[in-house]
Order: sequence, then C-alpha cells, then structure tokens
Amino acid sequence: MPVPPDIESAIKAFPHQPGVYLFKTEAGKPLYIGKAKDLRKRGASYLRLHQLPSGKARMVMNAHHIDHIVVNTEEEALLLENTLIKQHKPRYNVMLKDDKNFRYIRIDWSEDYPRLSTVRRISDSRAHYYGPYVSGGSLNRTLRLLSRAFKVRDCTLNLRDDTPSSFIKRPCLKKDLGRCTAPCVLNELTEEQKYISKEDYTEQVRQLESFLRGDTSELITELSTNMNKASEAKKYEKAADLRDKIRDIGKLLGNPQDVVNVPFKEADIVAIAFGTDEETSATAARMVIRNSSLVARESYTLSREANQTPAEAMEAFLLQFYGSSTQLPKEIFVETLPTNVGILETWLGTRAGSLELDHKNIKISKPARGARRRLTELALTNAREVRQKHTQKESANLAILERTQEALGLDQLPERIECVDVSHVQGSNPVASMVVFTNGQPDKDQYRKFKIKNEEAAPDDTRRMKEVLRRRFTHSTAPHNPDGDAAKTGHGEEWPLPDLLVLDGGKPQLGIGVEVLKELHLESIPIVALAKQEEEIFFPGKSEPLVLPLTDPALRLLTRARDEAHRFAVSFHRARRNKSTVTSVLDSVPGIGPKTKKQLLEEFGSVQGIRDASDQEIEELIGTEKTERLRRYL
Repeated sequence: MPVPPDIESAIKAFPHQPGVYLFKTEAGKPLYIGKAKDLRKRGASYLRLHQLPSGKARMVMNAHHIDHIVVNTEEEALLLENTLIKQHKPRYNVMLKDDKNFRYIRIDWSEDYPRLSTVRRISDSRAHYYGPYVSGGSLNRTLRLLSRAFKVRDCTLNLRDDTPSSFIKRPCLKKDLGRCTAPCVLNELTEEQKYISKEDYTEQVRQLESFLRGDTSELITELSTNMNKASEAKKYEKAADLRDKIRDIGKLLGNPQDVVNVPFKEADIVAIAFGTDEETSATAARMVIRNSSLVARESYTLSREANQTPAEAMEAFLLQFYGSSTQLPKEIFVETLPTNVGILETWLGTRAGSLELDHKNIKISKPARGARRRLTELALTNAREVRQKHTQKESANLAILERTQEALGLDQLPERIECVDVSHVQGSNPVASMVVFTNGQPDKDQYRKFKIKNEEAAPDDTRRMKEVLRRRFTHSTAPHNPDGDAAKTGHGEEWPLPDLLVLDGGKPQLGIGVEVLKELHLESIPIVALAKQEEEIFFPGKSEPLVLPLTDPALRLLTRARDEAHRFAVSFHRARRNKSTVTSVLDSVPGIGPKTKKQLLEEFGSVQGIRDASDQEIEELIGTEKTERLRRYL
C-alpha cells in the first residue's frame, strides 16, 4: 500500500535541519514522535514502506498527517523528543511505564531540623532529592528501615529555633518505638531540655544522606569507629545504639548477589530483555555499583510497539530514567549501545552539572571483555529472569481474562475492568469509589474517590450510584474512537472507557447503570451487577442472574474487584467520618478558631487526647479563657 498522500507531501516539504516529527491521528493525537539530525532525510525513510519494520509501517498507514518542529541542534532534538513523548505518551514509542509516578526521598535543609519525606516532583529549593524509586511498596519498606536506622523525623511539624510554639511537649509514639530521636520536644529553647541536640540531630541527617548517596562503606567504617570509641569510654548505651544502626543498615542493603573483583568504584549497568516480536513490553534491569560493591538491583517495565529495536529501547530508557534521576553515575555500561551515544553523554554531563555533582563527564559504553562484560551479562540474565516471570504472569492473567470474556459473553477481552461501590453508615458522609483492574491486576493509579455532592437529593444508594456514574463518565474519551477527543458529555481529564463495568449490588443498581449509559450514549459498554450474598451476576435484559462456581476464575476476578472497591470506599468513608467528627466538635466551641484548633490537634493529637490532657497543659498552650470554654463544650 502507498504512503498516504498528505504525509508524503508533508515529508517532501521538510527542511534539511535538525528537529522533531510527529505522526498524528485525524484528531491530532500523536501516534509516534521521532527526532532527526536532518528532517528531510529521516522523513524520506518512511516513504519506503517495504523497508520499514512491520510496526513502523503499520504506524505510517494509521497516521492521518505529520507535523514537524525545527530546532538548532541534534541534542535539542533529542531533548524535545523526550519531553514530547512524556507529555503525549504515543502508542508507537518506547515508554518507561509509570515514570510519572516515580517517587523521591526528600531531605529539606531549609528547615532547622530537616525531615524525611517523599515527593513525586522535584522543586527548586534547598532540599536534597534521592531517587527515583519505582516501587511504592519497596520505597515504603525502605523508609521504615531508614527511620529505624537513622531515627530522622518524618512528621510535618515545621520546627523553628526562633519560634518556640513550633515545638511540642511530649513526643509521639515513634520515639518509644525507636524510630525518631524527637528533636521536636522541648519546653524552652535550651539544649538541656531536648532529647537530642541540634548538632547531634544534624549528624543523624548527614549520615542518612551519606547512605542515600551510596557511601555505605565509609559510613559503616565511621559508625564502627565511633562504636568502639563509645565502648572504650564506657558509654555502653551509645555503643549499643551504634551497633543497632550498623545492623539496620545491613538490612537496608539487603543481600544482593555478590559481585567480586569489581575493578571500578562507581557505575550503573543496564540491560534490556525482550520477549517475542509480538509482545508489547520489555524489561530493563539496572545494577548499581558504588564503592566497588553491588548495592542495588532494580527492574523496570518498558511498553513498546512490536519490532522496536533494542537500540531504540535502550535510548528511551536512558533518557526517561536518568532524566528523572538525581543520582548519576560516572559510567554507564550497557548490554546494547543506544542510538546517539555522543548526544546522550553530552546531555548526561549537562544534567550532572545542573545537579552540582562532582563529576561532569559520564561515559556510556558496551564492554567487550573482562569484569565489565561479565557484569553486563549478569544484568541481562537478571532482566531475562524478570521478563520470564512477567511473561508467565501475563499468560496467567490472559487466561483469566479469556475465561471472563467467555463466561460473560463479551465481544472483546476485558482488559480494563472498572468496579463502582457506594459506602455510608446510617446515611452519614456517603462516598463512592471506582477501582480499576488492568489486564487482571489492580491499577491503583487509576482508582478514584467520589464525595456524594447532593446528599439530600440522593437519599438512597441507587440515586447516589446514578450521580457517581454520571460524574465518572464526564471524564471519558469518545466511544468508538479511543484516539479521539473527549466525549461530548465530558470535560477536563480524560479517563479511558472500560471494557467491562461492574456495579456492587443487584438489579436496582444495574438498572441505574443501564439508564446512565443510555443517557450518555455509551450503551456499547458491557455492564453487570454483582450481588454479595449469593455472588449472583446480573445482566441487562435478563431476569435470571448467572451463578458461577466459587472456584471459577471469572467469578474470582469479579469478586476481587468488588471487594477492592468496597475496601477503598470504606477507607475513604472512615477518613471523612473521622475528619467531620473532629471538625464538628472543635468548630462548635466559641472562640476556638482554625489556628487554635490546629495548635490543639498538633499538641494532643485528637479530641480524645485533648479530653485526657490536664487543664494546666491546655492553659499553657491556649490560655485560661479558651481552656474554660473548651472544657464546657467537651
């Protein structure tokens, strides 16, 4: 088949300059974004369809038109391409999955007593950032171990030496659990009244940052030396604390596969494992060498179109990962050389300069022999092992989805299942939740919470369900056109349409769901309701429900989604109820404004904590008059 005429004429009009080109759909959504040192020459390669990989040829045939952006240099083209790919997430580009959800460990040195926190965005401040971390569960486990090892605070108190009221009088439970040294506690600004001096606390934070930078050998040596000194001085409690810290750091380091005789001090090793040409994902493995030791192994999932080359995938990974990373190694050893190595090295050097790292020259190479080659082969082995596990898991999930499609009589595979649940207790604080299962697994980034806006007009679950479904589908892309504009009923953020909509309930909820879909011209979306007691599945237009065996994979998938929606809704409802309880009690006290309320809650933790506190403790915080008013109402 020939190249579409509009695309051919546009490519022939490209200038002989560096730039970025964008293949787009009729609605203007990018299908593929590429870069070129010479736009005209690069574009001409797409006019020879028979020489293109099948995935690229299919992309050209699916495109409606092509745009281009001219820049000054090839390096600028590389950076612009990376920015546009992250912004538009084109279907045919290699993408590092969930990179927008990377999390960073943040140490804020603008505070007198820096605290440990996590963020998703790096802002310009005096804070130091470490990451990115891909797995939220892994990061949370790391944070718990960091708190135990270094005892740096992670609360939200803004402690200021020049503001005595920013400190509190009693430590929280984390002090008793040995996870914080409580620099927040003092009566006056005197070091004798604090659990820990400012200098000692600052040293704790410095040690934590030393660990996060990968300087583990020097840190353990330093701690061991201090432990021995403390023991010789008969400061046995301090020596025991240092011993425990060394032990906890060992737990943080885990037990990575031993790497011996590493002939260099610092490097990252990256390899990517591919499945079959038909698979639309790949796995990248990254090994981190610091101080001649392997300190971490991580894996990442890449989404890709079939027939994407290993060099393209490697370039995309390096750009997207190190474009977000705050820790750049001196060397990167790769199993497959990326395209545009020189430009990547220049870009990495520029990033190292902007991060104020000691090294500015970062080398990317593919080792041919020796220990470096053995390490890249080891990284590739790790990537293949993870890839194999992913493939097995994907195959199992596919079998479950195929069974679900068969059991429910669906026209297509339910790759995206949405389940909606409404939760309330005795009518108070009604809320709803929407959970999403993508390819048979919870996709928590897609979960959504809903507050019932008009509680009086929606006194029962069916009316609340109607409100929630209407609001949910105002965020949908247009039906029958996944690459198109937002639906006429929608506005704001676009949410993909589900392949299957599951409602928690029976016939009444199903009737409401069918009514809303018909109202919004979305009748093509398959919908069922799942009743709790007998696990009956109700279908539109059928009087009798479907009853599957409890061991049926399709039913287990639906009940898992239903139970997850219920859990998510209940947790949201509980949070709202607790908040409204605190708000209603304290807000009813005359003379207790938002500032006083915040002081009370920060000091005593809860309304019950305020009740349990003595009059003297409350008076010292808010004065005698407000204390008397508070006691009358509590």
